[in-house]
Amino acid sequence: MQTRETFAGLSDWQVGLWYALVAVSVAIFVWGALRLVLKYRRGRGAFPTDNLFRRVARTAWIVLTHTWIRRRDGVAGLAHALIFYGFVVLFIGTAILAFQDDFAEPVLGWDFWRGPFYLGYSLFLDVFGAGLIVGLLIMATKRARNPARLDYGRVDGVGSRYERWRYTVGDWAFVGSLLFLGVTGFLLEALRIAETDPSFERWAPFGWIAGQGLQAIGVDGETAASAHFGGWWVHGVAALAFVAAIPFTKAVHMLAAPASVATRNDAARNRLVGLPPNPVPEEIGYGVVADLTPAHLLQLDACTKCGKCHVACPAAASGYPLSPRDLVLDLREQAEGTFGVRASLGVEPLFGSDANLLGNPIRPETVWSCMSCMACVEICPVGIEHVPI
Repeated sequence: MQTRETFAGLSDWQVGLWYALVAVSVAIFVWGALRLVLKYRRGRGAFPTDNLFRRVARTAWIVLTHTWIRRRDGVAGLAHALIFYGFVVLFIGTAILAFQDDFAEPVLGWDFWRGPFYLGYSLFLDVFGAGLIVGLLIMATKRARNPARLDYGRVDGVGSRYERWRYTVGDWAFVGSLLFLGVTGFLLEALRIAETDPSFERWAPFGWIAGQGLQAIGVDGETAASAHFGGWWVHGVAALAFVAAIPFTKAVHMLAAPASVATRNDAARNRLVGLPPNPVPEEIGYGVVADLTPAHLLQLDACTKCGKCHVACPAAASGYPLSPRDLVLDLREQAEGTFGVRASLGVEPLFGSDANLLGNPIRPETVWSCMSCMACVEICPVGIEHVPI
């Protein structure tokens, strides 16, 4: 029958160890996600809850069509679509396999992961997995060219106190980790095929070709089985580490970006936000990080540092000490160091809850350089409201 064994070569205690590692990974992810929610709740006010159906429908359209990401950079839009849909399909495929192994078969006695379903499953995941790798290679190539909008150079002349090397490392770590998972996934498939050479695995075309290549150089049988065993653990632990790291790394935009689009003020790119009725001084503007609304705190985490706002800003292009991207990143650093995950772990730099935003990290001349043209708000692919912030 056309299928394969899920935990081939693993003993009972090794399977138990795997599920223990899964539990640890999920626990770290959940803790990090809860810390993010608690950070947003520290903001002033509440998340917008009006027109929920329209917000959800609009967000689904924007996310699924990549209409905002494709603006002014069609290549990046295509690459991101390949990565996005490749990741989503592989995640769903993993969830289907988990459902089969942990619920459908042991609880319901339903073994559907075989025959035509398995063949279609293999083809679908193989094609989208290849798309994921192609998209990542395109993104890596674009970043390796180091365009001005991705070099993180500051325009305000602050200097070495605000080193940005961590951002570059984080970007490469994100792309590299996904690429590692994609490549090792195909390598595992190729090793499994090279071991037993089942003819029906032609339905996984890329894995089949790689498997035939391994057989051609003598990697088959026991050699392939031994390599598959070690590679399975490397790939699996790397995947669990990636999941655990999502709330703490650039991967957080996978959670924050759709939420940012959903909570965005539709009028943000058309007009400035008015004052509340009968305002008191504490309600006007943002003096400390806790003055930001929950939606604006969320938007800080949604930023992917793509630099589109930096390029679109006429103030930055004219030599003024303002970059919308730097403004967002400075505020994010302060929010993280005040009541974010970094503050919870005591990782420097830390800020007091009463630390004034103006002066450190944001200088008055930076704010006064803004022309309120909304170019940054218009171009942002994740819905950040730079000017209202």
